[in-house]
Amino acid sequence: MGQSELFEPAAKGRDMTHGWKAIIAGGFLMLLAGLPARAALQGDWRDCAEASDPAAGHAACSRLIASGQMKGSLAQGYVMRAIHASRRNDYDAAIADFSEALRLKPSASYYADRASMYLLKGDHPRAVSDYDQALRMNPADSNAHYGRALALGRSGDYAGAIAGFDEALRRKPSCAICYTKRGLSYEKLGDTARARASFQAALSVADNASDAEQARSTARSRIQALNATPASAVPSPTPAAAPAPPPAVSVAALPSAPPTVSQPAVVPQPMGRRIALVIGNSSYRGVPALRNPRNDAATIADSLRSVGFQKVTLANDLTRNALVDQLKAFANEADTADWAMVYFAGHGIEVGGLNYVIPVDAKLASDRDIQYEAVALEQIVAATEGAKKLHLVVVDACRDNPFAVEMKRTLASRSLGRGLAQIEPDAGTLVVFSAKHGQLASDGEGANSPFVQAFATRIKTPQIEIRKLFDLVRDDVMAATGRRQQPYSYGSVPGNADFYFLTTTVAQAR
Repeated sequence: MGQSELFEPAAKGRDMTHGWKAIIAGGFLMLLAGLPARAALQGDWRDCAEASDPAAGHAACSRLIASGQMKGSLAQGYVMRAIHASRRNDYDAAIADFSEALRLKPSASYYADRASMYLLKGDHPRAVSDYDQALRMNPADSNAHYGRALALGRSGDYAGAIAGFDEALRRKPSCAICYTKRGLSYEKLGDTARARASFQAALSVADNASDAEQARSTARSRIQALNATPASAVPSPTPAAAPAPPPAVSVAALPSAPPTVSQPAVVPQPMGRRIALVIGNSSYRGVPALRNPRNDAATIADSLRSVGFQKVTLANDLTRNALVDQLKAFANEADTADWAMVYFAGHGIEVGGLNYVIPVDAKLASDRDIQYEAVALEQIVAATEGAKKLHLVVVDACRDNPFAVEMKRTLASRSLGRGLAQIEPDAGTLVVFSAKHGQLASDGEGANSPFVQAFATRIKTPQIEIRKLFDLVRDDVMAATGRRQQPYSYGSVPGNADFYFLTTTVAQAR
C-alpha cells in the first residue's frame, strides 16, 4: 500500500470547500436584492451560484466581480469563482481567488478552502499552514482538522496525521472516513492492532456522508488483508513513531481502541544558531510608568539563555531612535542566524488597522503622530526575516493604553482600537500576542505578568514543539485570568520541521 493510495481518494471524497453551498443559498436572495434590477446581472448571479458548467459559472462570477456592484459581498464573489476554478482542476486560479477573498475578508473558512486547494495541488506545507490559521480562528472545525491530517499524511507524517484525525473525531465522532484514514496511517506505522480497531470503528458508526460508503468499503478490505497476513509478516511498529500515553482529554474512539498517538513525527534536530532581541519599556515619559515590562523582559532574556540561545540582547526603556537602531542591528545579525526572535513588552496601539509599539519618548498628541513617534509592528517582524529557519515575534503590549485616551482624533474614519489588531504574517513567520486582537493583557499581581509566568515556565520544559508550547501558554493564561485574557498566535512556522526551545538537554538545543 503506497503513500498515494493511502490518501488519494480522500481529498475529493469530501467537499473540500467549507460550506460553499450554504454560502450561496444563504447569500443568494440578499445579494440579488441588492443588485440593480438588470436581468443580465441577475442572470450572472444565478449562473455564478448555480451553474453546473464550471466554465459558465466562472465566466458569470468574473462578470459580477468586474461589474463593481457586489459591494460588501465581493469576497463571496471571489470564493464562488474559486469554486468553479477548482471544479476545472485549475487550483492556481482557485488559490488566487481565495487569497483575494482573504484580503477583503479574513475568514477561517476561506483559509480552510485555500488550504484544500493547496492540498489538491500537492503543496502540503502550505496546506498545513493555512489549516493551522483556520484552526486558530475556529478550533472546532472538524473538516479543517481532517484536511490538515490529510496533508500531514500525504507528506509522510503518519503520526501527525493520526493526531489530526483524532482531533476531527473528537468533534465529529461519526466520521467514517476519519476512522478509515486513521487506520491506514496506523498501518503505515506498523501498528496493526490499532489499525484494525480503527477500521472496525469505521464500520460501526452511522455516517451518511457521501464518502462514508467508500470509507467502509476500504475498511472492510483492509481488515480482510490484515486477517490474511501471517503474524510473522506483520512489521513491528517503528520505534521512532511509538505512541505516547493518551492525552488527558480522550478523543473519540471505540472503548476497546488503544490510546492515540500524540508524539511529533519529526525527530528533533539541533536548532543551530539562535538569537533574540528582548525589549522592556516601562519608564514612559508622557504617561504613568508600567510596573512589569522591565521585569518581564529580564525574565524572558534569562529563560532564553537557559535553553541555549547563543546571543540574547536585553534592552530597556528605548526611545524611538534607540528602538530603530536596535532593530537595524538585530536584522543584520539575523542574516547569520537560524532562529531570530524579538520579544517586546510595553505599550502598543492599533490605529487605522495597523499595530505599533510605543517607545518611551512618544507623546502621541494626535493620531497622525503615530507614524512619526511609534514603530510599526511590521518593522519588528521584518527584523527577523533574515534567519534561515524560524522567525518569531512575541508582543506583550496589549495593556490598557493611556495614549489612546488622550490622543486627539484628526480623521473620523481612522479607527483607534482597543488592544491590537489581527494580523496576517507571511508563511514561515509566527507572531504571538499576549492577548488576542481586541483584548487587553493583565500585568498581574506579582513581579511578572501572567503571560510571562506561563511562557517562562513552558519554555524550560523539554520536548514541547513550539506550536504546542504556545497553545499550552494560552491555556495557562486563560486559567490564571479567569478566561479574561487569551494569548493568540498568528502566522505559521515551516511545516517541514519541528521546533523546540529545549530538547532533552541544553546541549542538544545548541
